[in-house]
Order: sequence, then structure tokens, then C-alpha cells
Amino acid sequence: MLKKVLNAYTVKNIKDLEEIINEKYDVEWLPIGGKVTNHSTFQMLQDGENGIIERLTNGIDAVIEKEYYLNPDESIRSPRVSAEKYFGIKGGDLSKYVTKEIDKDNKSLVELKVLESGRTNRPTIEVRDKGIGLNADEFASTILSLQGGNKLHKFYLAGTFGQGGSTANIFSEVTLYISKGIPEKNPNNLISFTFTREFDDVENNKAPVHEYLVDKKTGLPITLVDDENLFEPGTAVRHIEMNVGRYGSASAIMQINSLYYFVNNTLFNPILPIKLTECREKVSKVNIERNNNSRTLVGFHSRLNDSDAIVDSRCIPSKYTYGGEFTLNYWIVKDIEKYKNFNNKNTPILYTINGQVQGSQNNRILTNIGKPYLMDHIIVNVDCDKILDGWKTRLFTSDRVRFAHNDQSDALKQQVEAILLGDENLDKWNEFFHDQLLNESSDNMSAELNKKIENKLKTFLMSGGIGNLTSRTKRKKPDDSYVNEDANKDFPTFIKITNQNPCEIEIGKDLSLNYISDADHNKYDLKSNLNYSTNNDDMISDITARDYYKNGHGLDMFKFSTDVKVGDELYIKIFLRGYEDDENLSDSLLVRIIDKKPDKEKTDGESEKKENPQINVVALSKTDASYEKIFGEEEDKVVDLKDNGASIDVYINMEIKAINKLIENIKAKDDDIDKLKILKNEYIKQIAYYRLMLHYEQKKNDKEINEEQIEEMNNECLRASALITGMINDNLSVYLKEADNYESTGSSE
Repeated sequence: MLKKVLNAYTVKNIKDLEEIINEKYDVEWLPIGGKVTNHSTFQMLQDGENGIIERLTNGIDAVIEKEYYLNPDESIRSPRVSAEKYFGIKGGDLSKYVTKEIDKDNKSLVELKVLESGRTNRPTIEVRDKGIGLNADEFASTILSLQGGNKLHKFYLAGTFGQGGSTANIFSEVTLYISKGIPEKNPNNLISFTFTREFDDVENNKAPVHEYLVDKKTGLPITLVDDENLFEPGTAVRHIEMNVGRYGSASAIMQINSLYYFVNNTLFNPILPIKLTECREKVSKVNIERNNNSRTLVGFHSRLNDSDAIVDSRCIPSKYTYGGEFTLNYWIVKDIEKYKNFNNKNTPILYTINGQVQGSQNNRILTNIGKPYLMDHIIVNVDCDKILDGWKTRLFTSDRVRFAHNDQSDALKQQVEAILLGDENLDKWNEFFHDQLLNESSDNMSAELNKKIENKLKTFLMSGGIGNLTSRTKRKKPDDSYVNEDANKDFPTFIKITNQNPCEIEIGKDLSLNYISDADHNKYDLKSNLNYSTNNDDMISDITARDYYKNGHGLDMFKFSTDVKVGDELYIKIFLRGYEDDENLSDSLLVRIIDKKPDKEKTDGESEKKENPQINVVALSKTDASYEKIFGEEEDKVVDLKDNGASIDVYINMEIKAINKLIENIKAKDDDIDKLKILKNEYIKQIAYYRLMLHYEQKKNDKEINEEQIEEMNNECLRASALITGMINDNLSVYLKEADNYESTGSSE
């Protein structure tokens, strides 16, 4: 029977084994963790591959536990000290070593095997350690416990709560446990084993129960004598037909998109090395035949320190606000293709405890600190090992995959952000990659066009924002009654009142109503198309300055009658005639009359001065070297914006369907290349300006712009792109005639 246990790698093997057991033993099934309500705990992990990490961590702990059992030392307060004392790893820090420098005996203490299961994309995953091993009566309180806390007081180990490994069971059809204690506690040379099942009694229980097999006579896993010493002391946990996501089908030892990559990235700087072996002939036959199917994993911290892909690196120790310290390490990778060998660009900042990634921050932080061009080039590791234990356990969730939501984790992230923000070396690299990207782009916009967009943005910033845009309204072809060859050629997509709403006006003073629009004052007759309505016309004695509208900014003065009194309210609605009367653009303002303020307070018309950033607009096509980096994974993305503080780079995707259709229509009407460029620039100007306004409005409301907000702005731009191209298409003859005027006056914008 022992050989059948040791060679059980498939579901069929387990079923055959179970038949033999049922013939020889009276068995029963017990709930894992001693609780029939254990299903919710098994659902803690979201991905099967994370379960592998927990098993490996347990394996490392078991190896340390063996040495501590044989040679205890109560002065040890961390697993890294254990690694130095028992295994000779200096400082317990593998990042200081390359693979060939690691003692041979240490390389196979913990092994991850990928085995045939009969299903290509769901291999059998075995984590085998040569650690202390378990006797049958230890299973329930250790490897089969849930939140047992059996490691809570063992500072020399990495684990704490005693639950992570068991939760991996839910991702495999069956989990087989085999263990043999070291001779010092197992003089009879016994092997103990069991396997688990998910028992779903739909008649009596609302949720499944996760159980393990025991000998009913002893209430313990089944025990066999290992007369031939077929199994070296230690433990093997075998997940049969395990769901490990995208890593299941590919060879485990490939550089990227593999378990080699995943484990090295997640165990960024492990306590002990791990041996990874790919045993499936179907995916790695040649390597197996050449005896080249194993690799030693030491974490990407070590690999980065030894890689020629790294052009710069820094190590920055810092005091942690709540107690202890952390170390921020970063590496600069010049080649974005080599970056993929080490990290996912979406999560450049990795937080680790005992070398295991337990939380991360996405690349939005690089934009928030004004260093967006470090995306694809920077890898940051925040080593939290030396943060005081009482605070360290509060930083991340107990499943060790994300930040906890509390003041301690917020403080740490804020400190990290401050370090990156103030690092002048990173400023230089951000500028370097910024210049590199712009130089790679063949179709940079002219300084004249950039300046025009800057001027429009300046007016926008002075006006105070746009609030909620009305760009989602579908537009129809304009009616000839108010569209002609000389006016209404650049149709607006929104109008927005920029006064604070509700707006408080001191009694005896006039209202300066400010509004903005994307209507071009040279092409659109805004005066003819602008109207107002109020809920009480008697409160208004006069409206003046309606003639003022320029560069996207308009101003009207409302003079109140002498009859108004404190507490009166006026509702003003502003209309801008759209393509059809029933689709007018509009906005509204509530005005309250208040008593006079003390002189020291600001009046309604005052505003703070805003700086005008430098605008760099870059139109990208697939022939541009930088297109792949900006839009490669999001080809339907209309615009990408990178805010560097003093300057903003706006990248326009010229490969979207709406643009290609517009270009086809223009060429069909007129094959003049100069006219085509003029109309393309018209689109670029409008969409770039629109994206800038969205960015500043969101930035005004939220210090940090999150992924959902970015996605919403991308969707807004997609709608705006369709609107702008549709507008040009619907009025192509008008625009082509206007392009003739541009050419005759020597303008190329």
C-alpha cells in the first residue's frame, strides 16, 4: 500500500487507493480544523497559485523547525536569523547571493514539483520539504488546522496564524498529505497519510464541509511502517488536479508566464531557496531527457541585483511612523522587454514581510507623484521585516495578499510615496524616459498647436473647472436653418457655468456669471445661440457683456433690481443651441442673496492664480516605436495622459476606428495631403483639450486619481472621439472649405 500512496498523482490513483483502504480499515471523515463550518475559511484565497506560496512558506518553516527542535535557541526572533544560524546564509538574506554561491545542501530542502495529473491545464502540484515531519497525532493541530495559531509564539518561523496552507485545498480535486517525523521523535519509522474531500450534503447542509480521512479506530490519519525507507523524513503535500490559473498549461521553468516567474516574484526574497522541478513530459520532454528540468528559486530581489538589465538601483532605510523601520529598494530597468522578466508593470511597488509579497500598489502612484514615465522601468520593494511586530501584523490581511484598511497601512503607503516623490534621482530617470519616448514619436505636434492648446487650458484653469460634462448626448446632423458656410462650423459639445453652485452674492452687488465651452469663437456664433431663463425675471434689472466670449471663456453680468432682499434665491439656466432644438446644451446656477461680508473676506469674483503647464501633444500610429508602450495593450484607448507637474504629455491614438473612417472619408472627398493634416490636427486639438479638461477637473476634486476614474475618463474620451469625428464627417464640405482658407493664408494648423 505504501508504494501506491507515494505514487498517487491522479484522481484515479486516489480512488483506487481509497478502495484498498476501505477493504483494510474502518474509516471515517472528520472536518478539517474541527469545524463543519470550515467552507468560508477555505474561500479566503482567491487564486490557486497563491495557495502554492503558502505551502512553500510552510515547507520552509518545517525545515527551520527541524533544526530548532534539534538545537533550540530562544534568542532567535526572526526567520532570517534562523536561516543564518542553521543554514549559514549571511544575514539570512538570499538577495546577497547568486544561485551558484548557495550551499548545495540548502538548494533542495524545499521542493516544488509539477506532476502529470491527466489534465493538461490542471497539473498535480507537490510541495515537499525535508523538515521536521509529522506523526499521525500531530496532523490535526498543525497541517490540518485552521487558524490554530500554532506558530503564534514561534518568532523563529515565518508563519503566524496557521491557516494559509490549508485554504489551498479548495483549488484541487483532492489533496494528499504524506509525512514522516524525524527519528528523534519517530523511533518506529512510521509514515502517516490522509487525503481530503469536499463533502456537499445538499439535503442537510447549506454549504460544503471540507474533510479528511482517518482510521476510525484511532481517529488519526492512517499509519504505515516505512521498512524500506522509501520516504525521507519530512512532509509532502500533493494537490491533485490543481487550478493554478494561467500557469497550469505552460512549462513551469520558463522565464515568464510560468510558476518560475510567479514564485520568484511573490517570494521576492525568500528565507530559503526552493527547488522547482517540471516533471510533465508533455510540456518539457526535452528538458527532462537532458536532466535540465529543475531550477533553483532565490527570488527576484537576488536576480535584480545580479542582472545586466538594471541601469540603476538604490537602497533607502527609513523610520516607520508607528515604530521600527522599513527599507525601500528600487531598481531601474531600461529595456521594457526585460522588465517583463521580473515584474508586472501594473504593480511596480511590492511590500514584503519575510520576503513574501503581501501587498502592492499599482502604477497610478507614479502619475500621482509626477513621475509617470517610470512605468515599465521601475521596480520598488518595501521590505517591512524590521517594522515592530505589533504594527507589522496590522499592515496586511491575514491571507497575505493585500493591504488592510487602517491607519497603519495608510501611513506606510504615504511614507513610501513621500520618499519616491522627493527622490531627485528618480526625477532624472523620469525625464530621461520622457525624452526617450517623445524622440521615438515621429508625429509630434507643432509648437504652434501645442501653444494653442496651452492657451485654451489656461483659460479653462482660470475659469475654475467644468463639473459634469454633457458629452454623452448623442448628436444628429445639424439643421440648415442654423448651419451655413460662414458660421457654426466648430460645434460645441458642452457649456458649463463655473461659478460655485450655489453661488452667494452680497446684497447690492452684481453677479458675474462665468461659463466655459469648447465652441471656437472664430467659427461659432455663440452670441446668436446663447439664451437664459430664470425662475423670477423681476429680480434682474439688466444683463450686460453678452458679447464677451473668447478662448473658451465667457462672461455675462447680471444686475439685480433694487427690490431684492437678503434670503432671495434666483435659479438661472443657460442654454446653448445644439444641433437640434430638443438637444440644446445647458447648465444651471442657484444664486442666493446674502448680507454683506466683512471687508477681509474674499468677494465672489476673486480666484487664485493657477499656473499654465507646458503641453506636449503627440499623435501616435503603429509605425511609431512608442505606440506599443502607450497603447499596445489598449488599442481602443483614445488618449493617454501623463502629468509631470510643470508639463503634461497627451498621446493621441491615431489607430482607432473612428479616426481611420474619418481619414478614409476625407481622402474620398479630397486627396490634398495638407488638407488632411489640417483636419487631423483639428481632431487632435479637440480631443486633447477635452482630455486635459477632464484631467484637471478630476484632479481638483481628488488628490489621487484612481483606476475607476481613469477608466471613466477613457470612456468619456471614447464618446467624445465619436462625437468629434462624427461632427467633422457630417460637415466635411464645410471643414474642407475652411481648410482651403487655412492653406491660402499659410496656416498649417
